[in-house]
Amino acid sequence: MTTKEQQTFVETMPVVWIYVAPPSADQSLQFIQLGLEEEGIPCAVKHVEGNSAHELAAEAAKASSLGVGVGLVEISKEAALHHRDLPNEKKLIEIKEDIYNSGSLRRLGANSARFVKGTPLMPVVAAEVEYPELSGRSEGESKANQNTHADEIDLKLLIRIVVEVVGKLNSGKADL
Repeated sequence: MTTKEQQTFVETMPVVWIYVAPPSADQSLQFIQLGLEEEGIPCAVKHVEGNSAHELAAEAAKASSLGVGVGLVEISKEAALHHRDLPNEKKLIEIKEDIYNSGSLRRLGANSARFVKGTPLMPVVAAEVEYPELSGRSEGESKANQNTHADEIDLKLLIRIVVEVVGKLNSGKADL
């Protein structure tokens, strides 16, 4: 198989795409991938230009045959989860600097997979801090900030999307 054929094959595989803006975000990326792996959903990574995790996640969701994408911008300490049927201005889950840590990134990956499977999502802000050096603060400071953050989620739209995806999966019409 040639390199071009391999690239085409990877781009059409049923995966959650993770779009990462430079500079490299290897450690943060590994936590997101770990969350997806724990839930049994494959992912693929593409390094792209951008400065908004939300915009990258929306682009990744459109590229994913599963309809779910993640955006990661290490330099501004943000990560986001998006679904292709969600309007671009709406945010499904977004992690910003105040809760950007290994636990919340891992939960973001797990929630990406859970969204694909149609299982209940886990709260991102309740994630334990495993490696406080990611956020540059002590564990106590990170946990204190977690209690003041609330993700903006349009629950009615989220429920509609989940019901649609599960219905397609159950009817065998899912574009996987």
